[in-house]
Amino acid sequence: MDAPADFTILLSLASRTHTALANIKNYKKPLVNSVDLNRSPEVVFDYLCDLKNELLWNPDMLLAEQLTEGEVGEGTRILCQWKGGPKLECTYTKFERPHYWEAYAASNKMDVAFKCEVKPTENGAKITASMTLLPKGLFRIMGPFLRMAFQKEEEKNMEKIKRAVENLNN
Repeated sequence: MDAPADFTILLSLASRTHTALANIKNYKKPLVNSVDLNRSPEVVFDYLCDLKNELLWNPDMLLAEQLTEGEVGEGTRILCQWKGGPKLECTYTKFERPHYWEAYAASNKMDVAFKCEVKPTENGAKITASMTLLPKGLFRIMGPFLRMAFQKEEEKNMEKIKRAVENLNN
């Protein structure tokens, strides 16, 4: 009679272990979020590609200081910090106005790879943002939890972006 109970416990443990391992394995998958905006792709791109503008719509952003001269483009570096996080040096690695940009942010605790695509729509533009979190050291253990927290924040950020961009010059 003990065998079925022991077997059930073993199955339960195996199932929980498999779920935990799947979450750990998937934490490096990119977070992907998108939103439709009633503004032209050029306006959307120019506003969103410049991290300094995030200070205007995201109260969690504490710092966005451009370290390089000139307009934002490939090779531009910006020192950034968000509430609860370390300072990150963000470098634009690809820049194709008004359709696409990539940036890589590095710190001692976590790196972040970011991509944003801007596509024209009938009423303006659609942005699709992709973020891959790359925690380092002990932060790797927190990877699945960081991913969940960042996903919730990014969903909220899409709404903040929509309000900010659609209210430009209003």
